[in-house]
Amino acid sequence: MLGAVVADMAAWTVEHDKECFYRQLVSPQAKLSGYGWLILAMRNTEQFDRLIYKNRFY
Repeated sequence: MLGAVVADMAAWTVEHDKECFYRQLVSPQAKLSGYGWLILAMRNTEQFDRLIYKNRFY
């Protein structure tokens, strides 16, 4: 799950500052996209995985 968030921020860096991307992967100014925020919002629901039917996530 954390990998998806880092990848989202790295994608922002590639789009906005390629030089920084090749130096340090993620820029300090990188912002999460809507998908990145969705992943962070869903992390708490994984703890209650047995209480929520999987098809509700789709």
